[in-house]
Amino acid sequence: MRFDVAETGVVSYVIEAPVERGKGTWTKLRGKIDIDALDLTKTRGQVEMDLDDLKTSTFDDPSKNKLQTEHAHNWFEIGSDCRRQGEGREPLGAFHHRVHRRRPPSKTR
Repeated sequence: MRFDVAETGVVSYVIEAPVERGKGTWTKLRGKIDIDALDLTKTRGQVEMDLDDLKTSTFDDPSKNKLQTEHAHNWFEIGSDCRRQGEGREPLGAFHHRVHRRRPPSKTR
């Protein structure tokens, strides 16, 4: 069974790192998910989001979120500090999904 990802959905992320933390969302999406109901290990999917649509929400101060969003766009090479600002390419990021079989825990003696 194939399912389309709603173009108006939401992808959220949270990063809890020792040096810097971050959280934000994308709302411009596309993608497909293929589910094999008889064998879920064959389930596959891809969700793409418009990197330029990223909005961070890490801080209570909106100006800090705006600055962090600008830093993220530059890291994706689509921000104002980048010379070409993504010239000639779509600013898309993608998550690929594949179900993995879980192995039973190994027994140690």
